[in-house]
Amino acid sequence: MKNNLIYTIKRIKQKCFQKLASHFLLYPKRKHCNICNWSGKVFLNDNWHKGVICPRCESTVRHRLFKAAIDQSDNKELYYCLKNKKVLHCAPDKCLKDFIKIQSKIYKTGDLLRRDCDIKVDLCSMKNINDSTFDVLIIFDILEHVENVQNALKEIHRVLTGNGYAIFTVPQKDGLKITIEGDDNLSPEERNNRFGQWDHLRLFGSDFTNMLKKNRFDVIEMSEKNFSSDIVKKFSLKPLTKSKDPLATNERKIFFCKKVF
Repeated sequence: MKNNLIYTIKRIKQKCFQKLASHFLLYPKRKHCNICNWSGKVFLNDNWHKGVICPRCESTVRHRLFKAAIDQSDNKELYYCLKNKKVLHCAPDKCLKDFIKIQSKIYKTGDLLRRDCDIKVDLCSMKNINDSTFDVLIIFDILEHVENVQNALKEIHRVLTGNGYAIFTVPQKDGLKITIEGDDNLSPEERNNRFGQWDHLRLFGSDFTNMLKKNRFDVIEMSEKNFSSDIVKKFSLKPLTKSKDPLATNERKIFFCKKVF
């Protein structure tokens, strides 16, 4: 309860500051948000990195990288992966809802606790969703919260249609090869110290890709390295500088995972 209250207070302060900043940072127009089309001097800082948050829509690196992968990559399969599809957006990011909804044929939102979503979704046990129901599941920074990643990936595979896509982001520590798992005995403070946030249950390593492949997904990884330096700079597809925090995710990746049998 205490952690939730602290987080809520921080978010209220952040929102007030961002609303003012979106007006006072309009010139010169060096940065551009490819989601809400705000242009201005700089993006705002978060607790980890400098120059990553859009003052208007609150998009961060992962959101703009996802949009760039859909709109501006050379991979046409990604360009069409949402178009006219039945999409389930889990723990929906507000800044992406309109873009995804316009692209898709049917757009549903899902979450385990939030009341503003269409479907109650427990990724580890989606008994209320039939096999092969959705063409696309969008799951950004959620797998670090679930009790059992393997169960979640099996369930995600099950509810996807043939050749459907699960699109993931996860926090990944620089240079970490093997995912670090926690246990139920860790206190919120211990989880914060080990994983970077009090409600995280693990910190993913570079083995996440193989984890996806073992659960019958073909994986396309997209990062800022897939784009020109001009696009990376304009849309801030990476932080201005790397965080010195050893738990920080300094290079964001979007994992486009096609279901295979």
